[in-house]
Amino acid sequence: MRYFPKYWILIVLAAVSAYGCRSSNKLIVPGGIPETFPGHNGEQITRFISAGSDSLTGFTARANISVRSPRESLSFSSNISHRRSDSLYMSIKPVLGIEAGRALVTPDSFFVYDRIKKKLYYGDIDNAGEYLPGPVSRQHVFANLLGLPELIAGNFTVSSDSSHYFLMDSISRETYTVDPRIWRVIRYERFTDSGDVLEAMAYTDFDELDGFVLPRRVTYKHNEDGRSASIFYRSIDLNPERLNMNFEVSDSATQIPVR
Repeated sequence: MRYFPKYWILIVLAAVSAYGCRSSNKLIVPGGIPETFPGHNGEQITRFISAGSDSLTGFTARANISVRSPRESLSFSSNISHRRSDSLYMSIKPVLGIEAGRALVTPDSFFVYDRIKKKLYYGDIDNAGEYLPGPVSRQHVFANLLGLPELIAGNFTVSSDSSHYFLMDSISRETYTVDPRIWRVIRYERFTDSGDVLEAMAYTDFDELDGFVLPRRVTYKHNEDGRSASIFYRSIDLNPERLNMNFEVSDSATQIPVR
């Protein structure tokens, strides 16, 4: 159970997100490529991608998640609640919907509770170690969970092929592949100094919910250590009136600080 928290956070940072629409099970069939393609500049492309996303303040979701690593393979369902620029809550239900664990991440701290072993791991984000892959920006996590990475036009050089734009950042060695038919990022890659792909995320099965085109499925792969992950959202609710952040811990739980 101890490794669940590590892997679901990796999925979160991958941005890792996908969902089933509340009102429709039909995937979007992209239209034709814009007539002005490939004449868009970086500012136009990033503006199209982020259009309207400032109105999103939070979401809840039910998801099926699978993770793979050289050490183990796991599949579980989860209820997710996330408030933009604030806390993220996630339940972990590996068998028959029985909750085995839960986690809460705030802008500066993390808490992971193993309900089976009654152990609570907690600490500062900077000391998360094996539980989190480095400090987590809540706004960044929120954007990636919805397939809406926050991009700054001036950081990228723009190129294209016959149907896609490529936004490349030579400093961070990152590349975003953009589908101009739906103005969404469909692939993210981060490269090593030698030019090999270190990690990659693919956004697929796009659908429309409350006027936003979002991916229903996201896959993540880290080539250096052999980790991979996939999220499929069975349902998602944007800007809900209430978010469940009920992080209950048994009074008898062993508290383990992570330093």
